[in-house]
Amino acid sequence: MRDVHKFSAQPVTILLVDDDEDCRQLIRDAIEHGKLDNPVYEVSSGEEAMAFLRREGKYSDPSTPSPGLIY
Repeated sequence: MRDVHKFSAQPVTILLVDDDEDCRQLIRDAIEHGKLDNPVYEVSSGEEAMAFLRREGKYSDPSTPSPGLIY
């Protein structure tokens, strides 16, 4: 029987999208407090989030990860 519940050894990359710096800081603090090892990338608008997801402009580097969670 094949195991369908395989998990990656790598932490999920998080893309944090919010135009309010204070809200982003609260989320960063919560992630740090929870001692999560997830890489977190931040953008301040929906347009910037779409550029990140499409790897456009300043996010065109091929090493830019695909987020597993967008918050």
